[in-house]
Amino acid sequence: LFALVLARKLHVPCLMTFVGGDVSEGPIWEEHKIDSINSIAQADGYSAYSESIVDDARSVANVSGLVPVIKTGLDLNKIQNIKPYNSRVPYIISARRLVYDKGLDILINAFADVSKQFPDLKLLIAGEGEEEKNLKDLAYALGLQNKIDFIGTIPLEKLYSYMKGAVAHICPSRSEGGGNVNIEASACGCIPIGTNIGGISEYIKDKETGLLFEPENSDDLAQKIIKVLHNDGTNDKLIKNGLAFAQGFSIESQADKYIKIYQKLGLKDRFIPW
Repeated sequence: LFALVLARKLHVPCLMTFVGGDVSEGPIWEEHKIDSINSIAQADGYSAYSESIVDDARSVANVSGLVPVIKTGLDLNKIQNIKPYNSRVPYIISARRLVYDKGLDILINAFADVSKQFPDLKLLIAGEGEEEKNLKDLAYALGLQNKIDFIGTIPLEKLYSYMKGAVAHICPSRSEGGGNVNIEASACGCIPIGTNIGGISEYIKDKETGLLFEPENSDDLAQKIIKVLHNDGTNDKLIKNGLAFAQGFSIESQADKYIKIYQKLGLKDRFIPW
């Protein structure tokens, strides 16, 4: 709404980008949907982070016409220059908001099975949220309190360091518009494992750049983690393909796509990106 008001006041086009939660049915959408739908209807152009989000926008906000998909961008040069975290034991990592939709309880249940075969393996969970106590209680109930480290919110550079030293990154979401963290993992040479739901399959190419597992299925997730830990010879392929796939997500390449959209919307002569 504010973007639309400013665009009209300044006599410039208004581009609206759908990122996921903004067009997902839930309490936030319900509270603001009247203003949102009316504002969206008056936008001059759209983009979205994934095809899955485009489908959501068409469903809940009646969006029609062309909606280009522009993925979130990565600073690949920064990632390349970060050194891997040096750990004495192997570990997997999951960087998520600690809320129900992010599915950390599914991961912890899966990790309970994995740790039976790999007792030295640790799980790092980065992030904060309302489910933190429940997740710690679950870890304690499963006897995993000494194998799971809740490391809280950390700087992006430190996360990349952890990813570079990890065996895999796990994205066990119950819903996810895109899942940029999966491509960040690939860019770090860390195998991403994610739920086959929402836009995650657009950020993980199953059996090519990472692995997908069935929604809500902790047993399937455990098997995918075990597969990577056993390394049947495919890990190197997943890492190599993932690194190549991530090159298409550079900030520069994604920014160019936005510039082209703004130019098509009528700013060809006046719009100069800084």
